[in-house]
Amino acid sequence: MTAVEEKNYIFSITVYDRPGVLNRISMIFSRRMINIHTINADYIEFKSGEMTRIVVTFKTNHKMAQTLLKLIRKLVDVVEVDGFDTSSDLIFQRELALIRLKLSGNDVDKVLNTVRNFKLTPHILDLSVEGSLMTVEVAGLPEEIEGLIDELGPDVVFQAVRSGIAAIPKLREIDKD
Repeated sequence: MTAVEEKNYIFSITVYDRPGVLNRISMIFSRRMINIHTINADYIEFKSGEMTRIVVTFKTNHKMAQTLLKLIRKLVDVVEVDGFDTSSDLIFQRELALIRLKLSGNDVDKVLNTVRNFKLTPHILDLSVEGSLMTVEVAGLPEEIEGLIDELGPDVVFQAVRSGIAAIPKLREIDKD
């Protein structure tokens, strides 16, 4: 018997902004013993107070992902659900991280070069008076941010706060014929 391959998935769920919706969605995952890796919710543009987009990331097999899609679509307050394998080239996905770094001496340039080596653009938000701590903001793919944090290591990374993944489907090419 072969093992069922698990993959990382992203669901983008459009819902009516009502109390309990997020709880009902998370219970669908919980009842099936599926851990939610990240969850991100925000009002849909120009529909503040009416509709919300919830982006959920998790790991499971293809069959269970399809089951989850069907169950979420059945919920009363759900308007639309799009599901993607995170390796899909059909979506843009980004994560924001605020990272507080411990510095010693002239580490600022060295640390910023390390960040740039991961093709991330650092935005310095804060630098302590004595120059021993610096807070930077970076945005990129989750694996880029994870790689950066691992590369800098616990001697440099004092604290890291991550937003969870934001995702949006790519525009389809339009035939010009």
